[in-house]
Amino acid sequence: MEVQGSAAVTNAAVQQNRVIQAEKLEHGQDLQAIHQIVKVEDSVALADRRSFTNTQASLTDAIDRLNAALRQHQINGRREDQFQKQNTVLRDIKDYMLKTEMDRVVDSVA
Repeated sequence: MEVQGSAAVTNAAVQQNRVIQAEKLEHGQDLQAIHQIVKVEDSVALADRRSFTNTQASLTDAIDRLNAALRQHQINGRREDQFQKQNTVLRDIKDYMLKTEMDRVVDSVA
């Protein structure tokens, strides 16, 4: 009887050991799966950050180009204003000179 009891205890211990080993293996596999998930999540987060950084850089470049175009437009507008003012002054001088010349001609004829 003791041999049977001892064999039963040994069988129970072996079964218990197998269950523990199976649980350890399952736990290890779970940890590996979790580790893989974390790696994938980190990769996705890094890709998102890079994508955001690239998008942000593209937007910054576009804003810089728009600002440069606006500055050039303002410069061109100022040049156009100066050109118009110069034309007005030159036209006024020309008109004055013509009027003065006409006055002289009229005075000399009269």
